[in-house]
Amino acid sequence: MSKLGKHTEASKCFDRTLEIDPNNSVTWNNKGFALYLLGKYREAIRMYDNALEIDPTNETAWTNKSMALSSMGELAEASKCIDRILETDPNNVNAWYNKGFLFDQLGKDAEAIESYDKALELDPNHVPALGNKGLTLYSLKKYSEAIDCFNRILEVDPKNANAWQNKGAILKALGRNREADECYDKADALR
Repeated sequence: MSKLGKHTEASKCFDRTLEIDPNNSVTWNNKGFALYLLGKYREAIRMYDNALEIDPTNETAWTNKSMALSSMGELAEASKCIDRILETDPNNVNAWYNKGFLFDQLGKDAEAIESYDKALELDPNHVPALGNKGLTLYSLKKYSEAIDCFNRILEVDPKNANAWQNKGAILKALGRNREADECYDKADALR
């Protein structure tokens, strides 16, 4: 039901499931996610904590708790959740990506790039890490490196409209208007 946008109804179904099996960490996590989608972040965190009490290695619950904390602006606490994942799985690509994203939100550009680079060491074609690294480099006016990130995305996924759009923005900032317009046109054609 949650996939249908009926998050309140889904939450009630999870309640019924938890009455039958209160030690199901996946159900606690899913109930938390339904509450998260309803914007009930504190309640969602309580559900994630229940899931983590049952299974302290539940990577999805740690990630979801991090997202809820981040949504409330509690970025340092959100980062601690990602660190818990990395303690048990230092090769977790998505955790490194999420850590980079949190560093971006904290305005810690160097740490963000370092985290994205770690994700990219593990998966050189991780499009979200490439994209966010490119955006961080762009904000630092490291245009050539940023373009490299978006070019790598386009090697993997030539139909990635966001990569074309972002590459166009960088080229525009460099005064390369004709090339920028070509990128914008490709982005528009893909949307």
